[in-house]
Amino acid sequence: MIFLKHTLPLLFLSLTFTISAQRPVDHVPSTVSMAFGFHPGHLNEKVNIREFQQMAFYQMLVDQFVGMAPAEDRDQVKQALTDLTSIGINDLADVYVFSQMTEEITYYGMVLGLADAAKFEAFFNSMMPEGMQTEQLEGYRFIQPESSVAMGWTSKTLVIGGADVKTNWYDYPEEVPYEEWEEWEETEEMEWPAEEMPAEELTDEKIDEIVEEVWAEEMPAEELTDETIDEIIEDVWEEEDDYYMEDNSYDDYYAEIQQRENEETANWTQSLLSRDFGATISANASYTNVVKGGSDMNFWMNYSDLPHLGGMGGGYGDMGMVTSMLTGLYDGMFVNMGMNFDPGQVNMDMDIYGNDKMLDIWKGTYNSKYNKKLVKYIDASELLGYMHLNLNVENLMEGYKDMFLPMLEEFPYYGETASAGLSVLGIIVDEKALYELFTGDAILAFTGMSEFTKTITTYEYDDNFNPTEVEKEMTEYFPEFSLMVGYGNEANILKLVRLLQTTGIMQDMGNYFSIQIPDVPGEFYLAMENDILFFTNDTELVSSRLETGFPKERQLTKTQVKSMKKSATNLFWDIPNTISLVSASGLPMRGAPGEFLNMGKQEFRSLSFTSSKKVKDSSKMHMTLQLTDKETNSMEQIMELINSMVMDMMGGDSRS
Repeated sequence: MIFLKHTLPLLFLSLTFTISAQRPVDHVPSTVSMAFGFHPGHLNEKVNIREFQQMAFYQMLVDQFVGMAPAEDRDQVKQALTDLTSIGINDLADVYVFSQMTEEITYYGMVLGLADAAKFEAFFNSMMPEGMQTEQLEGYRFIQPESSVAMGWTSKTLVIGGADVKTNWYDYPEEVPYEEWEEWEETEEMEWPAEEMPAEELTDEKIDEIVEEVWAEEMPAEELTDETIDEIIEDVWEEEDDYYMEDNSYDDYYAEIQQRENEETANWTQSLLSRDFGATISANASYTNVVKGGSDMNFWMNYSDLPHLGGMGGGYGDMGMVTSMLTGLYDGMFVNMGMNFDPGQVNMDMDIYGNDKMLDIWKGTYNSKYNKKLVKYIDASELLGYMHLNLNVENLMEGYKDMFLPMLEEFPYYGETASAGLSVLGIIVDEKALYELFTGDAILAFTGMSEFTKTITTYEYDDNFNPTEVEKEMTEYFPEFSLMVGYGNEANILKLVRLLQTTGIMQDMGNYFSIQIPDVPGEFYLAMENDILFFTNDTELVSSRLETGFPKERQLTKTQVKSMKKSATNLFWDIPNTISLVSASGLPMRGAPGEFLNMGKQEFRSLSFTSSKKVKDSSKMHMTLQLTDKETNSMEQIMELINSMVMDMMGGDSRS
């Protein structure tokens, strides 16, 4: 969008806003497709966010931003960025950024709080170009500096709005008047050969084609001379140039789009200011459920509007039919995320609200039994991270089959045939056997870095540039990993293993198989033990740990195992250990990237993610970023880290 030309200072200011006497949320319609809320007042109760403005990197950004402003405005801009209240901004006001998507138009909005509307108006007028003025409408001031952006304010709230009319340029000729379109079609159908190659490269055959196909009606071929042929070719170019020079239909079409954007932007922004759009987003239960607990930031999205993304920039084309079919899948689905910066950690809670069909699928999918045998095969002594899944495969597949088969029947042209084909396939394929093939328990664990030495052939050159073939040893590093998947029907698993054996890529080593993958360092192994299928490059695991697993002291912690038992999905990443192993492996750690990684190693401990098995009206997920300092607020630690990184990169002093 052009959103920033006249309002960039205001958007920059909004990054530091925070609580207001009047609720900005009341200017956010319930019909929006997505909304982001920043609640600095909530955060300010835990950490003094105004102190962040004193950090060196913020002061540097202010100086750079001020330098972009016209000389006569720089003092005002610097004062505004240093003290928001000086221009009437309530610097403890909620901020909302949102959009509403329809098939033809996407609307944008931003709402924040004012402490003194008169001060803000004085500042705003001083920054506007000469001749551009606000107008007083019913209960608010309003201005529209460009077709796709408008803004206005009440005594307590500032609103910025915009609209983007979606265009499909493939349909553009349909907008051209019929007479011009007919002429354009004629020109296209002629397909002048002269456009495809320069005149001097035209062969006799090509000249004959021009004469016979294009100019035969005007002049018999036998009367053509070299001069008249040149004239004909020049005429082709001149007529083409004249046609396109006179064709203003594109400009007319674009002007219509701009005019519509102008009207939609004005209407949308004024409706936000006057609040005549009906219910606010606070009326949505899926929104208030996460907000009621209080959060520093939150994000809400209506899945039902996702298909409208296909209309942007020409859409999905033929996939639009598929998107329309899947609308039923998204109906009644919302995602809501709340983020809090707490002492020593950043916490994010997410709820995905589903329609009845999706809720039934989730409940069935998460109705699974935890396989405690998997964890003893994870060597956690140098653990980088892991991902664990515990799902009911049969309920998952049956649920989605019941949902998608009726949709498939409605697919244009082939839907009925495809649906019937799947029904026949169900007779041939033993679905029960497929469901029993894998139990739905799986763990992918990264347990260290492995070092490999390989011989490469290179060349050395003497003083006369004569090459000599030389063999050299090169060290490569590859993550050590283990993928463990529970299975139910061993006989069918053995059939798959024997099929792989026939390819010749596996070598039978007794208790396991060795696999060589071209251009990938090291050996890989496939093994079966204890109703678990292993795919790994951990030699110790397959050679001596398949029966017993690793010793208790080398396994996961009780807290990690307990989290797995309660979760359908579980993810863990040890940040310092990962950075240490990457550094020790000899991978490049010099320069700014290495310095930033080392900073991250000192500040961050781990990242974890869990998805609960319990489903009521939503599927609940939780993510935690643990920091090294357990006492200091995580926002303060992150801001200090950003300050150090930016100032180191810029070669400045990170002290404020």
